[in-house]
Amino acid sequence: MLVRLPTPAYEHEGQVVDRARNKQRARRTREGAAALEMALVLPLLVLLLLGIIDFGHLMFVVNTMNNAAREGARRGAVESDATQIASVASDTANTYLSAARLGPGSCRSNCPDVNATYHAAAGGVQASVEVTVSLGVFHNITGFTYRVLPGLTNPFEAIGRINTVSRMRWELSP
Repeated sequence: MLVRLPTPAYEHEGQVVDRARNKQRARRTREGAAALEMALVLPLLVLLLLGIIDFGHLMFVVNTMNNAAREGARRGAVESDATQIASVASDTANTYLSAARLGPGSCRSNCPDVNATYHAAAGGVQASVEVTVSLGVFHNITGFTYRVLPGLTNPFEAIGRINTVSRMRWELSP
């Protein structure tokens, strides 16, 4: 059986020093230093995390817009009725955007606009369909303003209008 003996006190330069009391004081000092470091670093880490989330959402929106324009143009390029090409291409692009919750009816804010046009063959140029998906102003998903320090601005405010265009020749052109 082990018996724990009390920590002995010893005399140092005329003062009685208790080792256990010194260990407790050192532990409290370390804990206080860790709390101070956390208080200094945590806001920067949260700012970095929110920036990563907003930048990832921006890349998602741009990639979805590119794919919607491409899918709309591809579907319009294989449409057999020339009078329906623009509406079919526009509907396809809107359906693609709606699946990502960016299209009409499923988007609450920050919704892209779709414009599809059919270009008839003229002067040796083949008929084609062009789909443009544009976004007026990008709003970050977290809603954070990034104005935590003087002089620091929201990096997403500098992004102007985002446009993606896809143009494909009409496959069934006479």
